[in-house]
Amino acid sequence: PELLRIRQVGLEPKVLAVGTSKAVQRAKLLIPSMLHHHRKGKALEDACQKREDALAQRSMKKIREGWDRNEASLPQGVVKEEFFLDVANVGRFVGKGGSKIRSLQSQFNVSIFIFDEDETRKRVLVLGPNQEAVSGLCRASEIKRRVLPTDKESRKWLLWRSNVVDAIKKTCGLINIQVEDSEVIITGTPEACESGLKFLEAQIQYFQTLQKLESRKVEVMKQLGEGPELVWPLQFERTERRPRSTTPRAAR
Repeated sequence: PELLRIRQVGLEPKVLAVGTSKAVQRAKLLIPSMLHHHRKGKALEDACQKREDALAQRSMKKIREGWDRNEASLPQGVVKEEFFLDVANVGRFVGKGGSKIRSLQSQFNVSIFIFDEDETRKRVLVLGPNQEAVSGLCRASEIKRRVLPTDKESRKWLLWRSNVVDAIKKTCGLINIQVEDSEVIITGTPEACESGLKFLEAQIQYFQTLQKLESRKVEVMKQLGEGPELVWPLQFERTERRPRSTTPRAAR
């Protein structure tokens, strides 16, 4: 072929064309024309998207202000999805004075309605112009409780490493990690819960690996006849650290 290569030069807005003189000259004429048509197409696409977004926002605002909460009377084309919240998590979802709901409605261009379901939970109905907006809000806002069954020693290990558990909670954006008698309860969005479970499972696997290594160490020490027997499993108890005294010691 006459034109061997067209590539961008570094990070600069330049194009390098390699080939015969005739092919390079043709490329110099065609490339600006292609870019011009691409820009026009992109501008038209952005204008259409902006118009669709404005119409969707107007439609959602109309629903928020005038809908009678009868799902049978919803306009055509409106996508709906629902999820449930424990009563204890409703305040966190709504925010102070409804601030969080207003922020979510603006961010995802949806309408949110909360209905009483029973004494322990509420039903959250999400209405939007398309499935992407509705599903996006549900993923970002739905609060789930996930349970991780654990044995007694693993729970003691997690309590002993409470600073690590707190770091997992903060890193994953979880609402709460609660260590119970026979399980660990994780509360947060589905995505946060999934990440938190993986981190906690990794901590438990790490503890189990330590158990195996320590057991092997005890066996080797017994074979060599060195040191006393080590009682296993180790006892991990949560204790409060005493602050160091800043008073200087009396001179002897």
